[in-house]
Amino acid sequence: MREVISQQDQISDLMIKQLEHSGEFRVLKSLNIQDTLNKSDDSKKFIGCYVDVETTGKNHENDKITEMAMIKFEFNNDGKIFRILDKFLEFEDPNGLYKINDQQVKDFIKNSPSIFAHNASFDRKFLERRFPIFKQSVFLCSMADVSWKERNYDYKSLSYLVNQFGHFHKEHRALSDCEAGIFILSQTFYGGRESVLANLLFNARKNCGQVRLIINGLPPSENDYLKTKGFQWDWNYRVSTKKMGAWGIFLNKSEVDKMVDWLDGFKNRFPALEIQTHILNKYNRYSERIEYE
Repeated sequence: MREVISQQDQISDLMIKQLEHSGEFRVLKSLNIQDTLNKSDDSKKFIGCYVDVETTGKNHENDKITEMAMIKFEFNNDGKIFRILDKFLEFEDPNGLYKINDQQVKDFIKNSPSIFAHNASFDRKFLERRFPIFKQSVFLCSMADVSWKERNYDYKSLSYLVNQFGHFHKEHRALSDCEAGIFILSQTFYGGRESVLANLLFNARKNCGQVRLIINGLPPSENDYLKTKGFQWDWNYRVSTKKMGAWGIFLNKSEVDKMVDWLDGFKNRFPALEIQTHILNKYNRYSERIEYE
């Protein structure tokens, strides 16, 4: 039986090479992540947990989790992923007919202080509201903490990135998205040896201690000007409990005073301008709690 499968794989690989050699086609394989990604070595190992939630909408204050998946995996500080350790998949009815068991969630992540997600700013806010245990976790983001643009990737969506590494997956299903997330972390960038996970870990460490500056109250006529300064609009940002969405920027501490002085120049024309600064640490990154600390 193994010989038959091997022959089929050889034939498939030959067909793929012929198609791609023509220059007219690019073939993507269905993603099927293996439990063992790299042979173990003598390096110190850590346990990470990749998480994904599907929800009824994008507003973490009003919408609910409907599906939650987690995958524990083993990795080291060099950004090498060794193996998949365990998987978790549960569903929840937004009307409360059936719920994900809180204790099972606690038990699954208790040895995994590092939580990974693609767009952690979205997932963490939902998770902390539903499962307060995640407030004790360190969140890392395979979208925002990776230098995708600097490494010549045009987009940051999970499906696009999986495609760039030669595969496709079942989108917007929690477990499949977790597998896709671990897959892209295990890859190396175009034409180099640096792994995606190594880049993520480096950037996350560097960004701890940064300041997130958030503003609101400027008219739409100033939007393009804010963009030239590096501000980005995000519905997850909040300046006050009654206002959802704001302009935000991440700065080093040495850059904050200069930016605040520049923004103060708007206050004569726009007295409704609000400015808030929040210092990031490894426990509040991507959390809504930062807005009240």
